[in-house]
Amino acid sequence: MKEEDLLNELNEAASQYEEHVSSLQKKDTYTSEIDRNFQEINQRYKELENNYKSIADITQEEKSLRHRIENECHSLKKRVSELNNLKSQHEFEISTLEKRLSSDEHSSSHRLKSLRTMLEETSRRERNLEKQRHELELRSNSAEEKINNLEAKICGYDKTLCLGVMSIFTLLGAHQGLHLEDLENANAGSETQVIHGKSMELLNLSLKTFWQNISRLESEKNELKNSVEEWKMRVDHSNFKEKEYKERSSKHKAQIKRLEEQLKKMEEIISRKDFQLATQDDAIQRKDSEINLLKKRNIPI
Repeated sequence: MKEEDLLNELNEAASQYEEHVSSLQKKDTYTSEIDRNFQEINQRYKELENNYKSIADITQEEKSLRHRIENECHSLKKRVSELNNLKSQHEFEISTLEKRLSSDEHSSSHRLKSLRTMLEETSRRERNLEKQRHELELRSNSAEEKINNLEAKICGYDKTLCLGVMSIFTLLGAHQGLHLEDLENANAGSETQVIHGKSMELLNLSLKTFWQNISRLESEKNELKNSVEEWKMRVDHSNFKEKEYKERSSKHKAQIKRLEEQLKKMEEIISRKDFQLATQDDAIQRKDSEINLLKKRNIPI
């Protein structure tokens, strides 16, 4: 009985021991699982911690980037404002220059037209004066030729006069000799006296005609000389006027050239201003595009 009880107790103790061993095994398995879960949780925690640090770094970088973008946007807005002000200033300058150019161009065109009209009138007068001067030169040359011819004629008449005077003296000498001979010969006939009387009348008439011709030639010569002097004065006056018109024409041409150069300079200034304005417009459009791109990315400006 005791052995059976002892055996039962042993069996019961063995059963309890097995249960206890089984329970311990289960506890070891559970503990291992807990350790494994703890390790997984710890690893997950570390991953989450690393992710948090990464997210924090990304957030800090995003904040820095946002701050940098905000500063850049502020700078861009400031630059756009400056460009708009500069554009307005250039537009005002161009408008002022265009008004000034329009006014200057109108006055310059009117002045240029007036100068060209004066230049044409001066050229016309210059041509007329040149024509008159040429005609006066021809007349002067003709008058000088006539004077030379008259002087040659007068020289010829002077020679003729000398010969005539010598002939007259010869005739007078012969007549005086005849008259003395007649006085000596009182019985001479009346026919000889008549011949001598006619000779004296013819001689007086020849002398009178000769001196009249000489006087007429001298008068014509003086008149032609006066005409030549007058024509020479006209030629000199014409040359003076021609020189004066040429100087005025040269001044008018210089004024026209200066006006054309001023117009060209004004056009070059406006062209440069237009180019600067176009460059500023391009810069403003680029900045506007950058600002619109930042707005599309939901970055506050």
